[in-house]
Amino acid sequence: MNSKFVATESESRGKATGSTTTCRVEWAKESKKPLLVVFRCVPCEACAQLDEDVVQRDPQVRELLDKFVCVRIIHANGMDLSQFQFDYDHLRHAVASHQTESKDDVSLEGFSKALNKALELHSQFPKNKTALLAKRGPDSEVKVPEQFATFKGKYGAKLNYEGKVVQSCIHCHQVGEALRLTPRAAGQPISNRILYPYPNPKTLGLILDPNQKDKVKENRAESSAEQDGFRAGDEIETLSGQPLLSIADMQWVLHHAGETGKLTAEVLRGSQRQSLTLTLAKGWRQREDIS
Repeated sequence: MNSKFVATESESRGKATGSTTTCRVEWAKESKKPLLVVFRCVPCEACAQLDEDVVQRDPQVRELLDKFVCVRIIHANGMDLSQFQFDYDHLRHAVASHQTESKDDVSLEGFSKALNKALELHSQFPKNKTALLAKRGPDSEVKVPEQFATFKGKYGAKLNYEGKVVQSCIHCHQVGEALRLTPRAAGQPISNRILYPYPNPKTLGLILDPNQKDKVKENRAESSAEQDGFRAGDEIETLSGQPLLSIADMQWVLHHAGETGKLTAEVLRGSQRQSLTLTLAKGWRQREDIS
C-alpha cells in the first residue's frame, strides 16, 4: 500500500459501502491484514499538510500502516450508520477533544501504540471475538445519512460531479447535527447522550497520557477516578470488558454508559493486575463541555 489510503470515491465514485470498499475487505481477507478505515475528506491545501505529517513523514506510523489494508472514505453519503459510529463532530485520530486541548489527548506516538494494539488484537482473533463485539454500537434508526428527515431531498447516496460536488457531499459533522435535529423537529427532548456525546475521561477526573494508549497520567483531586482508586501510571487494559486501544475507546464505553452506575476496569499496576470500578454519579455526563 506504500502507506497510502485508497480513497473510495476517487476510484469508483460509489457509495461509502460500495464495491471499492468491498474489494478492500476481500483484499484484507486474502492478505490476512486488518482493515483500517479512515473517514477523511480529500483535503484542501490548508489540511493537506496534516495528512502528509501523519502518513508520509512519521516513519513509525508509515511502517505500521503497511501492516494494514488502508481505506479512506471521503464523504458520509451512503455510510452504514450501524457499522460506522463515532463522534461525528470530532475527527482527530478518532479522539473527541477541544481543538485548543487536542495536544493533551492525541499524538503520533499514541497513534502508533494504538495501531500496534490493533495488530495485537487482530493476531488473537477469533479468540477475542466476544470482547470485540461491543465495539459495534446498536443499529441506527436510519440506515444511511441521506435518510434523515433533514437530509431528504437534499442529498443522495452519491456525490454530484456535474458541478455540485460540495453541495451534494454529506460531511461527518452534519450527521451529528442531524442526530440532534431529529428529536428537536419532533418536539422531543434531546437526550444527554446526544447533547454530551463521547465524554472525555477528564470528565471523571481521569487524565490519560496522550503518548500512550491507555496509561493514566494523573487524577484530578477529589474526582471520581481518585476516589475509585485509580493512580498515575495505571494501564487500563479493559473497561466494561472492552479492550482499549486509545482514549477514544474509553470514550466509546462512556458514550454508551448509563446516567449512573459503575464500570469495571482491568488495570495493570506495575506487574500486578487488579480490578477497579469507575463510578458514574448522577450528572456525571453534564460535566463535559457542551461546546
